[in-house]
Amino acid sequence: MPTVRRIMTSGHFDTVLAYYNLLNWTAHEPAPPGVSLWDTGQIIPLATSLNMGVIGIRSHAAGALSPQVDRPIPPGTLLAQDVARAQTLDFLLDGPIRTLSQAAMVFCLMNRDIATTVPGVKNVAAMEELVACVALPPIPPPHLARLRALYARGFQDERTP
Repeated sequence: MPTVRRIMTSGHFDTVLAYYNLLNWTAHEPAPPGVSLWDTGQIIPLATSLNMGVIGIRSHAAGALSPQVDRPIPPGTLLAQDVARAQTLDFLLDGPIRTLSQAAMVFCLMNRDIATTVPGVKNVAAMEELVACVALPPIPPPHLARLRALYARGFQDERTP
């Protein structure tokens, strides 16, 4: 049994941190076949079954789902992959959701199994933008369907060979 699962089932903890965002859902469901993501082992369903609270982390994928990444992006890293994947999500910026940062927060808020999400913010303006997300509507079903299709293809555009 992996260490995290052993710790979670020990009965000594009330909450667990879950890496969960628009680009990586593996804390909640399996990664699509053949898609390389950091697999966090579906810990959200386990936490729910154990009546543990879930605290979402990395909602903005280390800045990939923010207006700009505030550090160098080394080629071949998870951050570089996430920045490239995030470029396929423009369709989410429709209606009241105007920024990818808002879409990232709304996506996390839509997961009822996550009690709270800890976004990394660098300034008051970013915090105010994210706080306002509680009043935004959920991502519409057609956009969620397109997002799921992109996720299943590892965020490769359907036009990409």
